[in-house]
Amino acid sequence: MSSDIINNVMNYAQSADYPKIEPAGLLSSRGGYGKFNPSAGHHIVDPVLRNKHPIKPINFSLTERCLRENDSSKIGISNRHLSFFEMIEIAQVGDKNKLCFEKNTIECYEIMTKVLDLDKDKILVTYLEDCKIDNLHFGLRDTEKVSKIWKQLLGENQVIPTKGRRNLFIARIPDSAGGLGYEIYYKINDGSYIEIGSQLNYNIIFHGPNNIQQTANE
Repeated sequence: MSSDIINNVMNYAQSADYPKIEPAGLLSSRGGYGKFNPSAGHHIVDPVLRNKHPIKPINFSLTERCLRENDSSKIGISNRHLSFFEMIEIAQVGDKNKLCFEKNTIECYEIMTKVLDLDKDKILVTYLEDCKIDNLHFGLRDTEKVSKIWKQLLGENQVIPTKGRRNLFIARIPDSAGGLGYEIYYKINDGSYIEIGSQLNYNIIFHGPNNIQQTANE
């Protein structure tokens, strides 16, 4: 990722009240994932999601280089598996009743269309329509609030529902956080789509098979 892209996005984030914080570092491991850090921001997010009491929302932004050790054997099978990548995260985490879902979604849209100057007509967003996993069943009641905002921004035809675990992010590692995702794709010159990012709503903790609990914070 070019330094210009990183600087422009991070400048936007800080102007929108997401202060920049220091990353955990590539060699800071999360339990069960191996010796490398697989994704950005979990050193901030995970403790909040494990807290059983609602806390005041925390805003932050960061850039971090990540290595997904457990995906390394799958590189080349699809365009969804990467070994080494640089990630920008802009996040708000805390009491689910005090989060600004509409504001967060509009900011994600503005980063793409205003900061990165992407063509809105080439953006595609997917969301979960129905998924059963262990003791939980997710459906439109869980994703309608955010998917409706995306439809207002992009139009009905560019916001696509999915069934199954495609838009549910969860690792079967004890006490790991997961949740609903809205994957974002962009149409390139050959007419195909590549994934360029995601909007995540982490709101569950995996404690074990048939023991996935929803959280007080998201």
